[in-house]
Amino acid sequence: MQIEKYYNDLNTLHINTEENRAYYMPCSDIENARKGTNDRKQVLNGEWNFMYYTCIDDVPEDFKDGNTDGFDKIPVPSCWQTQGYDRHQYTNTRYPFPYNPPYVPYDNPCGAYLTHFESDNDYRKYLNFEGVDSCFYVWVNGEFVGYSQVSHSTSEFDITDKVKNGDNILCVLVFKWCDGSYLEDQDKFRMSGIFRDVYILNRPQKHIRDYKIETDIQGKINIEIADKKTFFVNGIKQQKISGIIGKINLVLFYPDNIDIIKGGPSERRKFLDIMISQLKPNYLHLLNKYLKTLEQRNSYLKQIKFDNKSKDMLEIWDESLSELSYQIYNYRSEYMQKFQEKIKDIHNMITNCGKNEEKIEISFISSGKSKKEYYDNLLKNRENDIRKGFTSTGSHRDDFEIYINDKKVNVYGSQGQQRTAVLSLKLTELKIIKEEIGETPILLLDDFMSELDENRRNNLTKAIEDNQVFITCTDKILVEEKNNAVYHIENAKLSKGI
Repeated sequence: MQIEKYYNDLNTLHINTEENRAYYMPCSDIENARKGTNDRKQVLNGEWNFMYYTCIDDVPEDFKDGNTDGFDKIPVPSCWQTQGYDRHQYTNTRYPFPYNPPYVPYDNPCGAYLTHFESDNDYRKYLNFEGVDSCFYVWVNGEFVGYSQVSHSTSEFDITDKVKNGDNILCVLVFKWCDGSYLEDQDKFRMSGIFRDVYILNRPQKHIRDYKIETDIQGKINIEIADKKTFFVNGIKQQKISGIIGKINLVLFYPDNIDIIKGGPSERRKFLDIMISQLKPNYLHLLNKYLKTLEQRNSYLKQIKFDNKSKDMLEIWDESLSELSYQIYNYRSEYMQKFQEKIKDIHNMITNCGKNEEKIEISFISSGKSKKEYYDNLLKNRENDIRKGFTSTGSHRDDFEIYINDKKVNVYGSQGQQRTAVLSLKLTELKIIKEEIGETPILLLDDFMSELDENRRNNLTKAIEDNQVFITCTDKILVEEKNNAVYHIENAKLSKGI
């Protein structure tokens, strides 16, 4: 059987699943809810048709169309190892298959499940799997519905458009291993299959999809009910996340920002990308387009490796990635230059020492500076990319390094120097945004005093006095008597003043 090998793709956790929501069971009326009965829930548990295969190559193509020739019966929910298939396997510290992340063995055992269900109404239909190990593909009446993994989490699919009145065929192909198996490796017996309930929720065409309950500091409860996450700007509903970026410009520092220094390149790219996106909305569109193209190229690299697809098709993605990488480089290099120009004075103001005593520098690292250079690098690394199954060069590999007195601060810097370097980055970000938009962004500082000596604390407090700042901390700090308000929180009670 030929399928997309999502189980080897780190970029794919789910295909066509609904957004996560609060867990609840809808009822048609309060009387049913009180009785514990539910006419909106169609339980599919029971005896299903089942066949165990040692490899996807052995699964017939017409399985998804309802062919059950030679199939046995299996109870759902259950694990197939407890029903006489495969074998029980216990592991503790070693992986149960050859270590080659994110790939799992080509001979990946799988279980083909098939059942029938009836439909006789016009409700919207949401198919729910509360637990499947390790990943699974779903078809209804021969049409592909979706894919999901994360074994101990509910996966919900909207199958309304694929269901017909009368008899319907539900086919599920469950694999023993997926890339998530590397993360789920633990001290346990290895079990596979549909091990929790399966059911269909019948919902009216217009219905409550999600809700949340919040308690404020005074004990009031706010309940928000929504069909999905929504954002409004001046009363106008925003259809995309890009519609709210840049509407309120913020600079946020919180303790985990130390990962900008200590973490991998992705943390530093995220920091830079968020700032640029606030100022240049087109950059976010460009970045999303690049990531989508990268995902498509990576998927095709795997098809070349495992399915012997033609290498010539890579030219399409190489040309597109090269152009997008060059455009992204222009944005990033422009703003990295601004950081390099401004961060030195800001860092010196916080440390309050001579420029030769603690000098900060930033170095931008990119795999190309022109479209041709990006394209040549893709061509140079093509065979290596095919062998590994992912793209090894491009804008998704950009990085920048921070030096204190010509030494990498992530390697040789003290905790205080690393914290100061991040704060210098954040205040430089604030200054750049202010110069770009003509107004000062809101500065949010959470626990920013940790690991700073008294001198740096006082200097930093003075440096932010002329900004609109929200500070949360556990220590008393000195703030000049200007337009400020101080609140104290203890035992969930808020009082003004310390």
